[in-house]
Amino acid sequence: MDSVPKISIILPVFNARNRIAKCLETLINQTLHDIEIIVVLDCPNDGTDKIVLNYTKKDKRIIVIQNKERMHIGNSRNIGLQSAHGEYIGFSDHDDFRELTMYECLYKAEKENDSDIVFSPCRHISLKKDKIVQHNSFDFSAQHDLQKYCLSDLIGNGNNEREESLFINIQGCIYRNEFIKKHHINFVDTKTTTPEDIIFQIDTFSKTTHICIQNDFLYTHVSHSSNEGVKSSYKNINKRCKGLSYIYANLPNNMYKENFYIYVQKQFLHLLAATIFPFPNIVKFLSYRKILRSYEFCIPAFKKNNLHHAKKGIKRLLRKFLCFCLR
Repeated sequence: MDSVPKISIILPVFNARNRIAKCLETLINQTLHDIEIIVVLDCPNDGTDKIVLNYTKKDKRIIVIQNKERMHIGNSRNIGLQSAHGEYIGFSDHDDFRELTMYECLYKAEKENDSDIVFSPCRHISLKKDKIVQHNSFDFSAQHDLQKYCLSDLIGNGNNEREESLFINIQGCIYRNEFIKKHHINFVDTKTTTPEDIIFQIDTFSKTTHICIQNDFLYTHVSHSSNEGVKSSYKNINKRCKGLSYIYANLPNNMYKENFYIYVQKQFLHLLAATIFPFPNIVKFLSYRKILRSYEFCIPAFKKNNLHHAKKGIKRLLRKFLCFCLR
């Protein structure tokens, strides 16, 4: 590609033989034609690589990088970042798809607002439950300090009423390439640390006030049993705790500490609850409790009065018990 593309889309790919075609079709047919599609093949073994290489014959905008060994999603995205020439950068998962106008809409919003980050919410489809979950749009125009609102939401992974951050999905965003490189922003290594997406968002949103929100649902995330995010290896206690430690060590301001404690409460309660539900494992419970309490932010988080409890019933009692165990 002779000229600088408007957007580089980075697409890490593992085993996605049944879904990669739809993903690529919604990329090569974007109404914004001036893009490059950087596919990082992370050693797939189900024939996905052959499908991708066939697409390179159809569209010269597809650039393929083949990892020599499995790098996992975090470092695969970093490899893509090193190769991205676009004015802006976007990300895609290999089993998702998007509206064909997505990048045209995001790029137009960037030009109108001169933003380092343009964000749009994601629609979620669950193949297992055969349903579509579309989170309600939010009128962000009422926020006087959009950066502070976004960071509070990200660092708390939502709040006491909302289980997950509104801004967690990097796939609905584009980021100014020059801004990413200037601040040396990368993904954490997902072989040791998760969740990489929320950490990346905190790193980016903390370094700029030039943020634009595009309220349309343009990207669709497909949930299924093979998603990386649902695997036990991804949700491993050591990886999750290392992710929280990273966030804690890099809090942009002490004002966000209370938000961070909300995230700790959610994550630690979930990790500990997994040892007793649906099948109790006392040895694992005691081991996990010891690990969680070893982190300096555990006890301060669980001494707070605004503990995140379920509203009623057995779940509320269980959470109270778990909170007591982590104090």
